[in-house]
Amino acid sequence: MALRERPRAAGGTFKWVVRAADVQQGLFPGIIGVPMQQDLAPGGSLLDVELPQQRASRLTATCVWTEAPVGRALFRSHTASVAWNRRLELAPPHAHVWGPKPTSPVSLALNEWTAFAEGLYRGAHGQVGWQVEALSLQATGWEFLVPDHQRLRVSSWWSGARWSVRLDGVAAAQNAHEEPLYNAEGAVVGTDVRSTATTWLVPGGVVSFAQPFRLGAASRGHFTLAVSTRAPSNYEWGAHGIHHGTFRFEQGNPDLRSEQTAEGRAQLEWLPIESPWEFHLQGFMAIHRNFIHLTPTAAFAAIAHAGQVYGFRAAHAFRSGAEATVLRREERGTWTLDASVLGQWELATGLGLPFTTPAQTRIGWEGGPAGGPWSVSAGVKGIAPARLVARNEEETPGAVLLDAGAKWERGRAIWSVQGHNLLNAAWLDHSSNYRALGMAAQGRWIAFSLRLNIEHQSP
Repeated sequence: MALRERPRAAGGTFKWVVRAADVQQGLFPGIIGVPMQQDLAPGGSLLDVELPQQRASRLTATCVWTEAPVGRALFRSHTASVAWNRRLELAPPHAHVWGPKPTSPVSLALNEWTAFAEGLYRGAHGQVGWQVEALSLQATGWEFLVPDHQRLRVSSWWSGARWSVRLDGVAAAQNAHEEPLYNAEGAVVGTDVRSTATTWLVPGGVVSFAQPFRLGAASRGHFTLAVSTRAPSNYEWGAHGIHHGTFRFEQGNPDLRSEQTAEGRAQLEWLPIESPWEFHLQGFMAIHRNFIHLTPTAAFAAIAHAGQVYGFRAAHAFRSGAEATVLRREERGTWTLDASVLGQWELATGLGLPFTTPAQTRIGWEGGPAGGPWSVSAGVKGIAPARLVARNEEETPGAVLLDAGAKWERGRAIWSVQGHNLLNAAWLDHSSNYRALGMAAQGRWIAFSLRLNIEHQSP
């Protein structure tokens, strides 16, 4: 990461930041590429197995200009950024439909460009602002998942002490994609239409009301009531292929329209004076019209290792959830206890919606010598059993995960090491970050990192 900040006239500041990242790791080892008996036989190619891999690269450049003139109430800020993101998934070519075996190891390649601009103006009576965000994505590979698509969002908002209003406009499009359709004998018998050229224009917005409150000298909180709409993502509209993070065959729905939500949120903090304890609680309840969710269907893909098709559907739903944190600060460290629970139900049937994150709790400790350059941490996380989340729709068992880490800071450098799931327990990640072009989530991993803060200020 590189950062440069330059003061401007009349109290203004211009700052630019460049971030770069590149991650390469194994992908679902043990599912494809698992050694067969002949690979382990004497004289054979002992453990000569090519495991699937993924590589995610990202480059982001951001510029921020702010102006806060002395003696004036008006504050202005302008932000512009551009980002390039690439994801490669490499797997041994294998039969994924009838027809010839793929010749390339590239099962999926995503290349994405994003541009963003924002203006914010704040005065004595509130703030107004605008945003523009544009995205262009190209996808290739023999495990077709999402078509080439483009997306443009334009937003403007106003917010005061209690009320805020935001207006959105989303224009999206996806390209057509088709491949030859083979039969079981490998002969071409038609055309497999994976996606059709489609465009969408979706208006939307949010109206919200916020009110702070107190329940005593040591407590503070606020609640928010909001009515909003959300446009479907291009993935929800156009997905068509194997989702490697979960091994489901996922299919988008181009007929999806905006999701409307009425929601209430509340947050409460209890911070007693001269006490080592802190308590934080937040929760929400929401009613959704046309809530977009992924669910099993009665269709099956003509594909060897995917089977049942999971499709994006819309249903009226009720959702609620809560999170709580308890902290105790001591001279040598801090104890934390975090817990969360989420519920999602379809109103028409009263049944729970699939892929609902199960209840979780974690207890951890972090500390070191007071004022010292180093600290250590450890934690235990418990995940409750859940239903309708496994590939076979059976109950998935709960899990207990152990993590530990250490951090050392010297000057502008911060060294750290973090180990996750140190006991290597088998578990299912219900909140997969696959679509975020993610880092490792399941299994055991240890990460080493070095962070350098490089700053330069002009005189």
